Amino acid sequence: VPVPDILLSEELVHLPLLFHPTPRTALIIGGGVGGVLQELEKYPLDRIDYAELDPVLIDMVREYPSILTGSEMADRRLRVSTVDGRLLMRSMLAGKADRPQRGYDLVLVNMALPTTLQQNRYYTREFLQMAMALLAPDGWVAMTTPGSLSYLGPELSRFNATLLVTLRELFPAVRVVPDETTIWIAFRSAKSANLSPEALLARWSARGMKTHALSEAYLAYKLSLGHEAWFLSQLEPLERHGVFGGNSDVRPLAMRWALAYWDAVYSPPGSAFRNMLWGDGPEAWAMPVLLAGGFMAWCAAGWLWGERWSIPLAITATGMAGMLADLMVLFAFQIAYGYLFQWVALILAAFMGGLSAGSLLAPRWLDGRARVRRHFLRLEGLMVGYWVVFAVLFLALHYQGALFVPSWAIKLALMALNVAAGFIVGAQFPLANALWAGEPGGGAAGTLYGLDLLGAYLGAALLGALLIPRIGLLAMAVLMGCLKLCTMLVVGRPCAS
Repeated sequence: VPVPDILLSEELVHLPLLFHPTPRTALIIGGGVGGVLQELEKYPLDRIDYAELDPVLIDMVREYPSILTGSEMADRRLRVSTVDGRLLMRSMLAGKADRPQRGYDLVLVNMALPTTLQQNRYYTREFLQMAMALLAPDGWVAMTTPGSLSYLGPELSRFNATLLVTLRELFPAVRVVPDETTIWIAFRSAKSANLSPEALLARWSARGMKTHALSEAYLAYKLSLGHEAWFLSQLEPLERHGVFGGNSDVRPLAMRWALAYWDAVYSPPGSAFRNMLWGDGPEAWAMPVLLAGGFMAWCAAGWLWGERWSIPLAITATGMAGMLADLMVLFAFQIAYGYLFQWVALILAAFMGGLSAGSLLAPRWLDGRARVRRHFLRLEGLMVGYWVVFAVLFLALHYQGALFVPSWAIKLALMALNVAAGFIVGAQFPLANALWAGEPGGGAAGTLYGLDLLGAYLGAALLGALLIPRIGLLAMAVLMGCLKLCTMLVVGRPCAS
């Protein structure tokens, strides 16, 4: 049974609603039951929508109600949807789910720190655009981040500055109430934000809310303009110098700095390593330069010395591209839907099915070295084209037009991408073995298989875990397309054989 954080629940609800004279509608994304709903239901609202991804949580509090959760769930104004919050919003925008005619006065995002792509989706430009489209003309979005009133380390500063940049790109006014848990309020109308602490305190006094922790003196402390000015002064230099842009589904910068912040708190050695890769100084270029230099040196060897070098290079790159394709389809699915559950098994099965089909078909092409080489190059070209198609489809998922694409079509497209990636990887390996060993089933199989696994490891551990948070999924697709284009050109060099 949820144990309420009384102070945080009261702050999350009452501080944002102080800016509205007569709130009537609210949408809660995550973390509503067990305190937040109770505070919200103290207002004379007409409608409260609550999106909670975990249906078991809702079933549990209904079957075993406490005094708190029982009163929350019994409120007739409450509409609970056990669905991902972004999917609910997308359904509303597409006209497939009911929404208030005038829009919401408050959209409250009560999600965890965005250390995963699933959580990052609630701090991105794409999410905020949907939220803005659902707001009333004088409504706003409220969300929380870790913060401080005394010291912001470099990781926490960059994380909060990323959110500040993202909010200011879309909303005409942004207010912040800083503390250990900082509350951000982004207004659709700048007029709504222009209230002094004195006016807000007068409104609080007039409402006569019964609270356990919030008092007029505490609110005066929380709403101090000096606190807000100090907090923003720590972030705005980063914003002005353009150290980074806003957070998006395509480029998850908030996830990058949230992970760095967790490392700084719980694993300082890991934090130093991540800062070396993700920081803004010259040391951040060391790893990319070493990787690019090593790859170019291998390409040069393949160009000069033929297939003894170029075929292993191509197979290593294919292993990397295949593993990364599998991961990025999972990531794209999670960004689109917020959950994976049984779809993990289905998506992986699609990849393995393509892998099996490719490995079964490839032996039919093992008829003469020239034909084998021709088919190998075609598969290289297909892998280049794969990443072009991936980039186009991934972008299409994040335009407003994708709101009207049936869910089954998106899932089918992602499954087809994984089948295609598996097929290319499965078909290319027997051909590479024939080219490198001179005949099918030669002693090259073990070496090439080891290189394929090495490439897969690098794709998962180095690129998937470390580089995607820095450059994003779209840039990674472009990078992998360029990498496979290079290997195709090296293998296809007329005198390479």
